[in-house]
Amino acid sequence: EGYAEKIKARLLIMEKAGIKITPSVLKKIGIPAPIVSDGERLRRLSLLNIDDLISMSDGQIWLDTSAAKSGGGQSPPVNVPRSLARVG
Repeated sequence: EGYAEKIKARLLIMEKAGIKITPSVLKKIGIPAPIVSDGERLRRLSLLNIDDLISMSDGQIWLDTSAAKSGGGQSPPVNVPRSLARVG
């Protein structure tokens, strides 16, 4: 939005050619990048932080010796409620 038709046409050609349209690419070809509002900037930052937190905690498992001793000798003794993993 907010771009002249000529610029939109150039962007469409780039997209069809498989060129990833990033702010640095736009700068190289002389097209100003869209201005991002402060609210949008904060939203993107919070999403980035959430993704970082999920990535840091993904795959963390808690081992529990009581699970190995009780419940039929579960092996490995993983404490499922305390463990973190993404599915999908």
